[in-house]
Amino acid sequence: MSKRNRVECVCKGCGKDFTVPPSTIRKGGGKYCSRDCTKKGENRECPVCSTSFYVTQSAIRKGEGTYCSRKCSNPFRGSKGEKNGNWKDGKHTRSDGYVMVRVSTDKYELEHRVVMADHIGRELLPNEQVHHINRQRNDNRIENLELTTISDHIKDHHAPKKDPSKWQIVSCLNCGGRFEKRASEMRKTKTHYCSNVCFRTGYKPASESICIGVKK
Repeated sequence: MSKRNRVECVCKGCGKDFTVPPSTIRKGGGKYCSRDCTKKGENRECPVCSTSFYVTQSAIRKGEGTYCSRKCSNPFRGSKGEKNGNWKDGKHTRSDGYVMVRVSTDKYELEHRVVMADHIGRELLPNEQVHHINRQRNDNRIENLELTTISDHIKDHHAPKKDPSKWQIVSCLNCGGRFEKRASEMRKTKTHYCSNVCFRTGYKPASESICIGVKK
């Protein structure tokens, strides 16, 4: 290929003039004269501490290399509590919607439990939970909170799946215990036993029943 068909370019690394084929320009090339210039970076001055530092070419292409270190890029990095730039009054919301509140230097607790403990004047017991009346997990006003147990809390959030109209409460003919039985089964038989043990103990076939005649 003759030189007149080549394109003249200026190297961004060293400022040297060089030529490349038109195909290189179409592919996005023609910016650097050699691989050394491609990898070559530049010296910069940190705007915070005025320290001179070297920035690679890849960092420059990514828009990085403004500061010499992380400490200069964020003066609050590594600081805890109110000294940190990301401080949000010691609160943050978890992915499940509950709010966590800072109670000590390195300890966070659920805000609704802290609010309830302050309201009743003691720490909550392990089997005690706090129910949100309006089902809004981030609404931790005391009027929206209710102290309950684990079992009662489960009942509040998981209503029974049984349709009461399809079940009836009956008494076992053997032990007298009360249990639930489907209404459809009630129409099929008049004998009700709570278990197989009571059935085997209390059931007597009609062939084994004794008929006592009335003396004249």
